[in-house]
Formats: sequence, C-alpha cells, structure tokens
Amino acid sequence: MPCLGRRAQRDVEQVLSACRFVFAVGFMPLVLALGFSRGAEPGAPPLRLVNLLWQ
Repeated sequence: MPCLGRRAQRDVEQVLSACRFVFAVGFMPLVLALGFSRGAEPGAPPLRLVNLLWQ
C-alpha cells in the first residue's frame, strides 16, 4: 500500500473523527427510538418518557 501524503492523512483523520462523533452522539437516540417504536414486551408496563427519567 502506498504511503499517503500529509493532506490525505489529515483528510482520513477528519473523516474518522467525524464518524466517531456521529456514532457517539447518535447511538443512544437511535436505541431509544427503536425501543419506543417496538413498544413494550407483553406483560411489561408501557414505555413512557417519564418512566425512563424517573427510574
């Protein structure tokens, strides 16, 4: 594999940094959105935002 130039290395670092940021900021909202869209399991109390905040 050929060596990358300084500019290419910097560009790759910026892309990786942006991917890490998007994953870190977007992971929990995605998990919560998927959980609310599926709903609670049978026999469990209904999902509400208030329940998440107080437990």
